[in-house]
Amino acid sequence: MVIAMIIGGIFAYVFKNPQILMTLGLVVMFVLYMFCGVFISIDQMPQLFRNISSYLPIKYAMNDFFDIWTMEKFLDKDFLLISAVLLGNKHYSFGHLYY
Repeated sequence: MVIAMIIGGIFAYVFKNPQILMTLGLVVMFVLYMFCGVFISIDQMPQLFRNISSYLPIKYAMNDFFDIWTMEKFLDKDFLLISAVLLGNKHYSFGHLYY
């Protein structure tokens, strides 16, 4: 997440025109979607693409929500459990900073 924000800051510093930034952001998003298995499944990708996609965190979220998108199930219990643990940990660990 921090790396994406740094890259976005560099793009904003280099390209001052918001229209160019929006176009560049769409290109980056399209490439990320390509590596995450939105257009074809991960199994059908060449090995190089699979290796690259294994380093992208968005790939795991997209794979977890695929059954929801295809309406095979309506919620992902693992995602809810992990989110609850992370939110509880954030509240417990950093609660004194925000409240």
